[in-house]
Amino acid sequence: MGAENEPMLHTGGTIAIDLGPDPVPPPILIEGPFRLISLGPEQLFLEALERAKQRAKKESKIKEKSGIPFEEVGDLLFPPKEKRVRIDSSGIIHIDFYKTKKMKPKGEKDRLERPYPDGIESAIRACFHIVDKNKPKGETTQNLLGILDLTRSLYEQFTNGQINEANLPQYVESAYKTLEDSHLLKPHSPNRQDAVKKILNALKKDSIGRFNPLKSRSQLGSADIRIIEEVLYTGFVEKKYSFIASLLLLERERERFYLEEVVRKSHEFLGRSFVSLDETEKAAIELRKQFNTYLYPDAIKTAPYRGPAVMSMIYTWGFPEDEVANTYWVKISSDLFTPELTNEYTNELQRENQYFDLSPSKMISLSRLKKRISNVISFIGRTLEEGEANLAKYYNEIQTPNPAAKSSVVV
Repeated sequence: MGAENEPMLHTGGTIAIDLGPDPVPPPILIEGPFRLISLGPEQLFLEALERAKQRAKKESKIKEKSGIPFEEVGDLLFPPKEKRVRIDSSGIIHIDFYKTKKMKPKGEKDRLERPYPDGIESAIRACFHIVDKNKPKGETTQNLLGILDLTRSLYEQFTNGQINEANLPQYVESAYKTLEDSHLLKPHSPNRQDAVKKILNALKKDSIGRFNPLKSRSQLGSADIRIIEEVLYTGFVEKKYSFIASLLLLERERERFYLEEVVRKSHEFLGRSFVSLDETEKAAIELRKQFNTYLYPDAIKTAPYRGPAVMSMIYTWGFPEDEVANTYWVKISSDLFTPELTNEYTNELQRENQYFDLSPSKMISLSRLKKRISNVISFIGRTLEEGEANLAKYYNEIQTPNPAAKSSVVV
């Protein structure tokens, strides 16, 4: 076998490239969300970069010949109107991800959505963790760099004869340990599966049972380019989920502000002293408008805030008399609450008066209204506190990070 059988390790002719890091590797500037890194041999880097770019385009539903223009968000490139986050009628967040356990034809993957039924805070925490792992010093990036060190170390040892047929088993054991420490022994990503397979094949005899360093170096060179691609791709993942987290944080702050406004307006109502029925009616109508503005289902979209907002609106003011509006609110409440709870709640409202009205014919006492509003203040207050606590769980979760493999490659 000749050197021409090692295409991944050549610049063009028959001159082999040393896969070890350059003494002073030249920086290679790249555009877009990919990691700015210098990983040694330039040709391997550029080839891996192109693979990572093409992969990112596929995962953003972008095809080179589609003619779809890019939409630039910071240094991220996404196609216009691409759905990254979906919120269902019950307020549950669904974030897109890609099923990568099985490689699809032509590298395509099943596009799926991961639901976060615990609420928007759990979705934000999930995004934060993905971002953390894919930062330059993050667990995923550092583990990949550790594997990159492994492939280059093995390549050098096969080249200088340090690995021979007699001591091959001890290198197999060492490689398995490094892969296990890096959580890459059984990776889900097809590209990482391929890289790990090539590393392990490099430590096996060839198809006719010979110890074959040339075959091993070829396998390691091919694994090297795939690991470089994965390191580059962590930059895309980090930026993508940073963007999704920012969208969710913005939505969360908006909805919490609406709930806080309801609490503030309710406190103002409870603090007023009314001298006439007319004044009371006007104040109640104004407060109902505030509730309708800030607690409307189109305003509060996400769990855990959507349910309490709708419940507070119905609990305080009842279902509207207007048939269309009534049908709408009944449907929304049915989506949010179990049938048993909805029926029980509806019956209670019907007993007390379906629609709150201070007119003499449908008088509900001011004391009863204030009692309802006090309960709503308490209910929304607890919901806001629970939301803060759920987001704060992130800071406890990051106190026990998984160990990462050590690497000499700097990102």
